[in-house]
Amino acid sequence: MNLSRNHRLMLFGTLYFAQGTLMSYFLTFNILYLGESGYGPADVGIFSAVMAIPFVLKIFLGMLSDSVNLLGMGHRVPYIFIGLIGQAVAMLVLPHISIAEGLVTFALIAFFAFTSMALYDTCTDGLALDTTPENERGIVQGVMTGARAAGILVMLLMGGLIVETRGWPWFIYVISISVIPPLLLVWKVQEDPNQMQRQEFHWSSFKALRQAAVLGVAGLGLLYSVTLNG
Repeated sequence: MNLSRNHRLMLFGTLYFAQGTLMSYFLTFNILYLGESGYGPADVGIFSAVMAIPFVLKIFLGMLSDSVNLLGMGHRVPYIFIGLIGQAVAMLVLPHISIAEGLVTFALIAFFAFTSMALYDTCTDGLALDTTPENERGIVQGVMTGARAAGILVMLLMGGLIVETRGWPWFIYVISISVIPPLLLVWKVQEDPNQMQRQEFHWSSFKALRQAAVLGVAGLGLLYSVTLNG
């Protein structure tokens, strides 16, 4: 794979930054956007719950990536590309959907955007494991986590100003524009499955869920998600 260390860090960083911009909408601005359109807490809660479903589906998207070499182009890169394009297109369309007349169409487009994000998110994790030497995985993980936090922070700081000066459509367009840097970087990646350290998924892996330590970590993850998203 033609992926140098710097290219790899830039790719993973920009991918997670783009994810962070969309997460900022999910965590904060979605409440304001729907509230301004007359929807109450119950509607916002149901909408947010639907948007959380793609995060649950990530394990199955990862299994798909592990199993299917898409069009012979690889197990990671084509899925990442499709996910980025899907997020960009959905967020370009979203401002043109009238939510005052109902949430169904708006929710479907938003669900497509979040599913696209979940797709490139889980495949980016896989690509990081496949291509990163073990002694550099800590650095890569730090870059990805920091870039996602930076995406959230930048949009939280700039989002209100953008909405006040340019309106909600431009705020959503900025989220779409954020996928351009990772698209340019992933476009140059030529995946060679024969040179990757990819580990195929085995259904027997689910047996780990019986272990007390795994259940404990899952419980902490649930508590973290409830605290953060709630």
